[in-house]
Amino acid sequence: MRTGIVRIIGGATLSVLMASYMPLYAYADTYDISEGSITVSRDETAQTVTQAGNYAVQDKEDNDPVITSNNQEVSGVTLTIEASSGQEAEVTIQDLNINDSSNGHTPAILTTGEGNVKINLDGVNVVKSGDFCAGLQKENEGDLIITDNNATGSLDATGGDFGAGIGGGFRGSGTDITIEGGEVTATGGEYGAGIGGGERGSGTDITIEGGEVTATGGDGGAGIGGGNEGSGTGIIIKEGTTVIATSGYDGAGIGGGDRGDGTEITIKGGTVTATSVSQGAGIGGGCFGNGTDITIESGIITAIGGTAGAGIGGGYEGAGTVIKIEGGTVTATGGEWGAGIGGGSDGAGSEITISNDAHLMVSGGIYDQYCGAAIGEGIQVDYGDVTLTSSGREISPDISLLTTDGYIKYYPAGTTVEQIKNGSVQPTKILKSIITSSEALIDEGNTPHDEYAASEVISTTHSSSGGSYVDNSEVNSIPTSSEEFAAFLAATNNTLEVYIKKIEAMMAAGDTEGLNALVSKGISLETGNWVCFNKKTYTLIEKISDLGVPVTISFAYKGRRYSTVIPGKADIRPLDLCNEEGYCGFLNLIKYYGGTQK
Repeated sequence: MRTGIVRIIGGATLSVLMASYMPLYAYADTYDISEGSITVSRDETAQTVTQAGNYAVQDKEDNDPVITSNNQEVSGVTLTIEASSGQEAEVTIQDLNINDSSNGHTPAILTTGEGNVKINLDGVNVVKSGDFCAGLQKENEGDLIITDNNATGSLDATGGDFGAGIGGGFRGSGTDITIEGGEVTATGGEYGAGIGGGERGSGTDITIEGGEVTATGGDGGAGIGGGNEGSGTGIIIKEGTTVIATSGYDGAGIGGGDRGDGTEITIKGGTVTATSVSQGAGIGGGCFGNGTDITIESGIITAIGGTAGAGIGGGYEGAGTVIKIEGGTVTATGGEWGAGIGGGSDGAGSEITISNDAHLMVSGGIYDQYCGAAIGEGIQVDYGDVTLTSSGREISPDISLLTTDGYIKYYPAGTTVEQIKNGSVQPTKILKSIITSSEALIDEGNTPHDEYAASEVISTTHSSSGGSYVDNSEVNSIPTSSEEFAAFLAATNNTLEVYIKKIEAMMAAGDTEGLNALVSKGISLETGNWVCFNKKTYTLIEKISDLGVPVTISFAYKGRRYSTVIPGKADIRPLDLCNEEGYCGFLNLIKYYGGTQK
């Protein structure tokens, strides 16, 4: 009897244990969308799957459903994924092929709700939507995350007219989109971005942090960013990615759509090629759009402007400002009327910084006899009769933090990316830092004024008698008295004043030929062992620069010869570089204008 009782209790115990560990619902089931549209819903209690016309799949709980069509093309169906606030719906699509391109207002995949949606890619997935819809239409308020857990998945998403490939439909923005992995191809319909906004929609907070991404905008749309009349903001591309972004007509490769700005764009690494077909920047603004707050930290980056657009910066009539190249290998070419980095046609370029070990190859566009600046303005245009009036003005980028490993290679206007990379065209100028550290700006044996930090110190010190000198045994016959320095400045100022009067006389007489010859030759100042000017001299130099004349300053320092050029119409004003006592050393000029060592 005891044995029988034990057996009964043992059997009951086993049943209880089995009930405790067996799931009440089936998980990770596969659902064939050819049998009807599918909705996956996630709320605070569970994730469920419902299929239209399939009574066996109604509010069926499944935490990891797999949606497929078994590689068979189906139409007239939609995969809807919705997540409530604070929740994340997660779905795997596997060999899914939906073609709704003939069904207007019908998206192939639609995300909704206030929460996040994660889509895992497995196999080959192809989705096409009808007009007014994105291929993968994001309407959920949280994040859309596309990932590839097995590194075997791909997604090819095509929007209908007015829709993005991935992002917004008609008048819909594409926001908070992250691609973590997979081979993703996104093609916008007419007026839509590849990834980002649909017609009149912006592309905001788009992050590419893994995988291989090819994004192509329709006419008016960016490759990644805004749709027609939409901006591209908060776009981040990270290390380990491969991105090819190509606009439609009037959009930027990465940035704004037609009439849209490209702002807060950061490339942290990867291999990125951004191309505008026409009127937009490679990276920056679309047609009539500005490119602002663009940072490249690392990677191999190629930016090609469309006709009238900059490589990096503004589109047609757009400015390029606050552009920072902090590292990586960057090639930027302007379209026919645009700058390499800076403004599109008739657009300005300003606040451009090249620093650290950046390798920059750059060329402006060319049309007839007019050229866009390599770094600076696009070709200037008189829109009254739509005629080109002058070449774009070059500006001097801030290279104060460029290391000896970094450089800028300037190529002739009109040089293509292919010519730069295959070496068939050589640079006309290579700008490198000749200052290895901030200590190179300090005169050994003397103490700079306390108010100057090492990175700000100028190459001038003051003797007890008030003279300005360099204390260096390698340089012979160094004048030290204030009288000699004053005489040097007076002679220099007299030379500059005579030169200015000569230019003004030619202008008054209408001597264009003589004036052009004088301006193109520029003026050279040989200062010997003197290594600074004061404010009065720099005031005269600024006046000459404003007339379009470059000013070359050659000097000796620690037994070596240096020269620097303040360009005509210099963007960085020499007077702004003077210290509180009204002096600026020539090595400090080299930090901003570049220089050569002989």
